[in-house]
Amino acid sequence: MKKFVLLIGFIAMVVAFMPLNVSAQSSNTEWYGTMSWEELKQDNSSWIPKSDGSGYYIRQDYSITKTSDGGYVYIEFEEKNNVKVSDKEIGSAFDLVYETKTTNGVAYLLKTKDGQAINGVETSLISVIADIVDVEVLECALNPRPLSPNCAKIGDTYLDNTGKEISASEYAAACESKPNDVPTPETGSVIPYIAIGGGLVAIALVYFYSRRSNKMYKL
Repeated sequence: MKKFVLLIGFIAMVVAFMPLNVSAQSSNTEWYGTMSWEELKQDNSSWIPKSDGSGYYIRQDYSITKTSDGGYVYIEFEEKNNVKVSDKEIGSAFDLVYETKTTNGVAYLLKTKDGQAINGVETSLISVIADIVDVEVLECALNPRPLSPNCAKIGDTYLDNTGKEISASEYAAACESKPNDVPTPETGSVIPYIAIGGGLVAIALVYFYSRRSNKMYKL
């Protein structure tokens, strides 16, 4: 019995001091090349105990291989299940330009420190820390959602259709111009004025032809 107790104690001590390892994932994005992220794990669990014993958290470290032409990256982290974003660490190559709470989580606008675009080089972007909301719920999910940097107004920053910073007036001219067409209220599709006019003429011709045919029949 004594040996058994000693064995259990030894196993518990090993588990307590087991080093962190990582779980890696990656995906191809439309604007930021390959986005990769690693989630720290301990004891085959992604939950890491807080040093003060007040609960658990998860940490995800992100990197990308491309930015917009102006060096921008715009990304949201969705608190999908049982997590709450509590902190972040910005990659050494980037500055945080804007941060905002969204309906689904938190969004960040980041820019390279030198303002130059990254293309083809894997670069550390951001580390996101999220607290576990309910430790009784044995699952959680924090999802990255890359957002378009093209023709975007993010806080006080205006970006053109390549993701370069421009003025508010330049943004209005480049990104808020409207075509000279009429959108239909049902579908939002665009119908040019000439098509509407042509349709009305066709209806009128059919109407007059029908009336003429009816008169000839009566005779």
